Amino acid sequence: MAVLPGADGNDDVYLAVERGGAYFLETLREAGAVYLDSFERWTGTNQDYSDDALVLDGATGAARPKPLAPAPAEDAVMWIGYPYVSRARSMPVLANNRMKPNNIKTLLVRFLDSFMPTIKSLPNGATDTIPRKEPFSGVTGVPFPGVWDTDVMFEFIHDKPAGCKILAISAEVN
Repeated sequence: MAVLPGADGNDDVYLAVERGGAYFLETLREAGAVYLDSFERWTGTNQDYSDDALVLDGATGAARPKPLAPAPAEDAVMWIGYPYVSRARSMPVLANNRMKPNNIKTLLVRFLDSFMPTIKSLPNGATDTIPRKEPFSGVTGVPFPGVWDTDVMFEFIHDKPAGCKILAISAEVN
């Protein structure tokens, strides 16, 4: 589908791949493993995944390498996928309004059946975790170290093969 410059100076190749009747976006990178945004239910016998795959417990969110993962109990919900980092970055939030400068103090995020991402505030780069029982549905507030004189952005960062549905984001300002 596309070739884009990667953060490490090499090109990332993005492919649309059909597997088992579903379509996934896959990224091939010059250095390291293959990183995928796809994952599927773990049955204990998935032969299509290499030993680089992770097995994720759907109830706790704990991830283990595939070779060490025991076969799941019959009623367990477990997923298998490859390690990746998913980033969603906001557009700039305007802080430097000459008539009324804003300072964002809290991000309010509405999740639906989601595993919690890490939130990184920009430009200062501070990261914060969301201590919620997973999967979580509802609204949670995340302290945000906003500034008065710089427009700010934030990133949601996920580093495990788990679902995260963000329905809405709003900001509390001073």
